[in-house]
Amino acid sequence: MIKEKIIREKIDGEWVVTVPEVVLKRLLEQSEEVKSQQAEIDSLSMAHDNMARELSLFKEKDKHELIKNLIARNREVSKLRDVIRQNSERVQELEDKLTRIRFVNNDYDKQNKRYREALEFYADEDNWVYGKVQHIVRGEKAREALEEEEK
Repeated sequence: MIKEKIIREKIDGEWVVTVPEVVLKRLLEQSEEVKSQQAEIDSLSMAHDNMARELSLFKEKDKHELIKNLIARNREVSKLRDVIRQNSERVQELEDKLTRIRFVNNDYDKQNKRYREALEFYADEDNWVYGKVQHIVRGEKAREALEEEEK
């Protein structure tokens, strides 16, 4: 069970989803599963073609049984193709979301860096302004914010 939360928020009029690394790893695993399923479909398709060739070699009575088996295999292949198509679409959708999330997270990283620099400036006693606004610019809140971040 995933303990981290998927966060959905509206930024500049667009919905942005932040996905935990655990979820991203699962998406990559699902992508690999899709590839594996595609390989299985290819294998079943080849088996189908081989069965069709062999079918011409059997007696009429045996052909009926082989045809039923062939129809069953065709249904399996069709279902697997549907599953792979759905999974491929979902993987693509999630990869697109991941790209957008990484872009937004990069912006947040830059913003956090600017905030940190500002807090460090105000926390540095050499930058304090003394006089009428001394109690406002002493930097206590900036130091508190930096200490909270370090915990």
